[in-house]
Amino acid sequence: MESIWTRCLPASVNRQLLPLKAHFFFYLAGQACVFPYLAVIGRQNGINAATIAIIFSLTPLTAVIIKPVCGFVIDRTQNATAVIVFLQVVLVMFHGIVFFSSSIKAHTDSSFTGYLNCNSSQLVISNSSSASCVVSGARESSPLSCNLTVFEDRRSVGVNVTGASDTLVNLNGVSNICGKDSVNGNVANETYAVLRCPCDTTLYNGNFWIYTVSVVVSWASSATLYTVTDAAVCELLGDNVNAFGRQRLWGTISWGIVSPLIGIMIDEASNSSYTDYKPGFYVFAVVMVLDIFLLLRMPRLRTADLSLNLFKDVATLFCNAEIVLFTAWTFIVGALIGVLWSFSTWYLEDLHASKLMIGLSNTVMSLCVEVPLFFVSNTILERIGYFFSYSAAFLTFSIKFIGYSYLINPWYGLIVDIPGGAIFPLAYSAMTVFAKRAATPGTTASMMCILGSTLEGLGTAGVTKPLCARIKMSKISLCVC
Repeated sequence: MESIWTRCLPASVNRQLLPLKAHFFFYLAGQACVFPYLAVIGRQNGINAATIAIIFSLTPLTAVIIKPVCGFVIDRTQNATAVIVFLQVVLVMFHGIVFFSSSIKAHTDSSFTGYLNCNSSQLVISNSSSASCVVSGARESSPLSCNLTVFEDRRSVGVNVTGASDTLVNLNGVSNICGKDSVNGNVANETYAVLRCPCDTTLYNGNFWIYTVSVVVSWASSATLYTVTDAAVCELLGDNVNAFGRQRLWGTISWGIVSPLIGIMIDEASNSSYTDYKPGFYVFAVVMVLDIFLLLRMPRLRTADLSLNLFKDVATLFCNAEIVLFTAWTFIVGALIGVLWSFSTWYLEDLHASKLMIGLSNTVMSLCVEVPLFFVSNTILERIGYFFSYSAAFLTFSIKFIGYSYLINPWYGLIVDIPGGAIFPLAYSAMTVFAKRAATPGTTASMMCILGSTLEGLGTAGVTKPLCARIKMSKISLCVC
């Protein structure tokens, strides 16, 4: 029986798809609250860029296993709703662990030499390659306690590090040593000194593995949820599967709306020395509860047919050269998307972009570009086909990577994000519709999960992430090569 508000809708509106549009809206709204911040939380906890790259390279590989398994379960049980709800509960649990995870640093004394300026209470570090320890320590919520020694007479005093960059450390308490020695004429305005601070020496402790495992599980669950939902939507669309983009765009709308709001909330909850990302998780948890309630109230999602020989039917599909070639292209797309997903927020933070600006970057891509392209994806696929849609995505990849590589003012990145926003709708619509068209009866969910694991598993975990972690982020365009 229809509700009052659905009866007021035009007859052309497919009421059967309204709950799925709402699911896309809620789920992507929740993801906008947490997904862009997974890597930067690891950095704030003391994990360096190379290690983050390794974590996020291996993480998507779990989706290679989980996605086909979930696809098999759905094709055999004909119950996609149960799988989606289970994965959402897992998401809330493990995202919570990530956002409340502690620093991974184990402390020992490390030394940093430089020139002490008594007037400004600053130390200019000469061995700047080691200054990352002080910088990461100064980002904690409380000042970092260190010991300062002047070379001239070996006089030492305890000081607090109140802020730091790669080469400059702000100190509190140097007046004790500067005042005494200035009277004796022993210390000039600038003098050589050594700063000893407690710094991290190992990453492999309990907190590190708690963060890593939680990121792995949450990423794999999130990626699988996308594919499982897409399979259910394509089954409901039937022969009109090219209209998939018009359903998916509601998630894009919510992503674009929520992203800047979460950025503002994080900025308000943070201070100059510590960024508090927890508001993002709080909103995420509330939205996920609403989405689970919606899924439990709507008709059960399922796939239409049951294959009697599922593994044999899927293996037969990959004897088709077109499917094999499309899968290879999907791998390349996933590798390039993986760089953007994992390092865009990190890169913009390095350019001193506010969380509001990072959120607006997602808004520009989502509302200004992705929504229109998802809406006309049916026409695009009918006119140019799946492979040319991928080719257009590769072109927009090049524009975004090259534009970001020359970026100095992060606000100009919003201009680069306009063509960059075309990447996801062009590639994702083509992949989803191709999977539906190519699948034989009873293998739709499995086929989508295989292509999805190629995009967000094998592709996203490609060699581009470790490569990008070892090159200067301002030259991120090298990843296109």
